[in-house]
Amino acid sequence: MVARKLATSPIHPRFLDIFCASKLIPMAKSDGGTRPIGIGETWRRVLAKSVMRSQKQEIQVTAGKFQLAAGTNGGCEAAIHALNDKFSSPECQGVLLLDARNAFNSLNRKLALYHSSVVCPIMNTFFTNLYGSPRDLYTGGNILSSEEGATQGFPSSMGLYCVGIAPLIDLVEQHDTFQAWFADDGNAAGTISNLLDWYEDVYINGASFGYHVNPGKSILIVKPEYYDEAINLFKDTGVTVTKRGARHLGAVIGSEEFRSEYIMDLVAGWADSLKNLVSIGRTHPHLAYSNFTRNLKFKWGYVQRTVPDIGTLFKPLEDIIRHELIPVLLGTHVNDQQRCLLALPVRMGGLGLDNPVETANHAYTHSRFCTEPLVNHLLSEEIHDHAVVARLDKAVSEKITECELATKTRHQANFKIIHTMMDSYGQRLLALNTEPGASSWLTARPIDSLGYELTKQEFHDAMRLRFGLHFPDLNLRCACGKDNDVNHALSCAKGGYTIMRHDKIRDATAEILSYAGVKGVETERLLQPCDDFAERLPHWTNQDRDARMDIVGTGLWQPEQLNFFDVRVVHANSASYLSTPPTSLYRDHEQRKKRSYMRRVQMVEGGSFTPLIMSTTGGLGDEFMKTLKKAASRIEEKHGERYPEVMATIKQKLRFSILRSTLRSLRGCRVPIRTPTLDNFDFNL
Repeated sequence: MVARKLATSPIHPRFLDIFCASKLIPMAKSDGGTRPIGIGETWRRVLAKSVMRSQKQEIQVTAGKFQLAAGTNGGCEAAIHALNDKFSSPECQGVLLLDARNAFNSLNRKLALYHSSVVCPIMNTFFTNLYGSPRDLYTGGNILSSEEGATQGFPSSMGLYCVGIAPLIDLVEQHDTFQAWFADDGNAAGTISNLLDWYEDVYINGASFGYHVNPGKSILIVKPEYYDEAINLFKDTGVTVTKRGARHLGAVIGSEEFRSEYIMDLVAGWADSLKNLVSIGRTHPHLAYSNFTRNLKFKWGYVQRTVPDIGTLFKPLEDIIRHELIPVLLGTHVNDQQRCLLALPVRMGGLGLDNPVETANHAYTHSRFCTEPLVNHLLSEEIHDHAVVARLDKAVSEKITECELATKTRHQANFKIIHTMMDSYGQRLLALNTEPGASSWLTARPIDSLGYELTKQEFHDAMRLRFGLHFPDLNLRCACGKDNDVNHALSCAKGGYTIMRHDKIRDATAEILSYAGVKGVETERLLQPCDDFAERLPHWTNQDRDARMDIVGTGLWQPEQLNFFDVRVVHANSASYLSTPPTSLYRDHEQRKKRSYMRRVQMVEGGSFTPLIMSTTGGLGDEFMKTLKKAASRIEEKHGERYPEVMATIKQKLRFSILRSTLRSLRGCRVPIRTPTLDNFDFNL
């Protein structure tokens, strides 16, 4: 309702002063300059985003086909590919990369609002409400008045800027010169003389729009045979002329030699970051792993998508990942087969530690495939209207889906190859690690307050369990007198660790059910005596007078119905289970629980019975999964949370509960410890 009011009704500026005010913060630019960013209130950003998203197509049409920053999916990459295609064509002599001084803050706001009223009237009321009057910017205790430009950092700023300079882009368009813009970054390709004409048009006409060309940072890249001509024609402009190359929208354009040098410089910087991460991983491997998979590995993803034939240049990164990062994460070095396994996504039993040498060519191929409709549109004479914009958006989305499917297919093919190379125990581990929810602990953020951060030993032990690696310091004999190994430690009842695992899952599940709105949740409730029903109950039913249910509540499946749940944690890698598929194993234990309790619960208690089976590796039985899905739906209805996030959080909570208790089974003491007492201590000695 508020968003609709802002977009459709003129509002007096005085009532929007606080709404439109922003905190101004300086951000360092790569060239040493400062970029002012305005940070508004969260609710203002949400409202603005909703309006911009609803009118994205209108803004794209108004901005024109050559402006790719108006919410165009894949627009930046399309601009890079199109300009590279033009530069490689025989008739092209060079490309000109423009830079503007303080572009967003210099935009002629009054003229931009006038243009929006003429060419994009549906957005004019919204833009006028936000930018029609000076707005306050708070910085360091001072208040600045924003009277020009579109302050960066606000969701609607890019839309206003694209609409505001759209007439300039139309004005400087030439028949023999190709141009592509991304926000204030204007780029053109053609002959040297045509590029000079285009530059002068932008330089002269841009000032009235608030677009002030910065010749010192503008670069003309030419083919070697046209270098002298370019120097002569551009000698009075202040534009830098080069035949090597330059950075372009985060990628690079120019000669192969320059491209290699540029990428190697980037790789060197990323290598330093990787080595810093390795240093962190020596004491906090869980944090290092999370940082790599959530942050660092995506830093080179954009360059790989936009620059061709650079896979071999990433070998220094792969060397550090394989020989330094992986050993601090796993506590050991890996062979070629293990390295391939670690590169698989976590849902396929890997760790998502991509090999950057191998991902480079795939990333570039996919980017070219996805942006092909946009590139073809830029290079064509096709008109740019609502129908074309809708068609392009649909085409790009479909191609992105195809690429995601191709990536999944490639991973599945690698998975099959790795699977066939493993022994039976390795295949068993892979089957357990690929169960739904089994790998959720790896995708969770390591937040200590939630109990999601593992210590160095815990993380290494978890990795050894996941991949069947050797435990170098595990006791050879168990306190029970038997030979000790991982599977024995996880199955031995001495020390109470099997009970502790059970209780952790029981308590976590009870907490989830209670939060989902199940009434009267309690644990370890005694069942009513069944003496009067003894003749009617099957002989295999548990009829003990001290029989208990792990969890009891009311109303999960049906209103006012008593729900009984009983938990069992199984170690799926026990010798007796190795030949049984995990799903069959869980189903068998579910049937055993139902044989023991279902008829008694139904006849004596008048309720429902659900067995909750979970493995030490995080796998869940069908009945447990159905229970969690029902609880997640109830949480979605009751608390307004999104179902996918609720399910992910529930799985992570249970996974960490079983993981920590499983790790304690490996390292915990199994013999009685004599605790010193102060009962007979004389404090007056």
